[in-house]
Amino acid sequence: PGVVSTWLSETNPAGGDRLSSKNVFVYGIILAFMLPWSAFLVHGCVMAIAELVRKQDVRSAYPTVLLLTTILVMSCFADRKDRYLLPMAPIASVVAAQSVLATLRRTKTALPDWSHWAVLIAFALIPLLGLSSAVKTADGGRWFSPAFAISATAIAAMIVIVGWLASHRQRFAMIVTPFILMMLLQAVGVQGYAKTREGRSEMRPLADFIRDRYPTAQVFNFRGEREEKRAPVDLSIYLNRPTLFVPDPATLPRTDRPQIYVIVQGRRDPEPLPASGWAFLHKVRRDKDWYWAFVRE
Repeated sequence: PGVVSTWLSETNPAGGDRLSSKNVFVYGIILAFMLPWSAFLVHGCVMAIAELVRKQDVRSAYPTVLLLTTILVMSCFADRKDRYLLPMAPIASVVAAQSVLATLRRTKTALPDWSHWAVLIAFALIPLLGLSSAVKTADGGRWFSPAFAISATAIAAMIVIVGWLASHRQRFAMIVTPFILMMLLQAVGVQGYAKTREGRSEMRPLADFIRDRYPTAQVFNFRGEREEKRAPVDLSIYLNRPTLFVPDPATLPRTDRPQIYVIVQGRRDPEPLPASGWAFLHKVRRDKDWYWAFVRE
């Protein structure tokens, strides 16, 4: 009993409503998953389809057939989530690798080298986006200072140029260069994203508030009448302790430690009232939800 409801509540992202995406092209995000190899992924699919039509190397087309068929079938269902596509990333990598291999071997149907390096040059300019008003920090500022953005761009461009020169002697440099470049851009991106509202956990202020006032408190997770709502796991992370599920705070046995429970107020929910013997402690907002903390009196 309750297996289905428990599974739904555990798989539902904290604070998110269980809404199906209406965009039938949501799985096109596979192209973003494969950056900076997206062009090779598309080309690999085209190569495989051409081989199927010509009935040449049918076996090499299997990864493409598997990838495209899976995306097509998944798109037919109403519940479309981009994370559902993650298990197909290895298959997409194989398809892209087939195109990369053709380019390394300079076959007739391969993508030209310049297309690969053009994509990498475009990626090397990405740190400059941190100077624009399109991306802002939580306090409304820009992601990067001009000095940081220009320095990161210069280093990225140097990586691409050195890789391009090295590729004239060693074709394998076409593989190594994107790896080094993406490692740099990953660090640069995290540096900026960590300053944004989305990059910060709204649960940390609540966790800090609880730890400062009740460092030894037991913290509980009360879902109320909405089984699909629960406190995010980052609350437990910043508290450095588990947040245990409690069916009814009023019946919770007392201990010699302070006791706190957290409950979620959805966008259309009324403000939660404290359970008998409990008092309001603090609340924080996360997206459209509020997270309320109550302490035992």
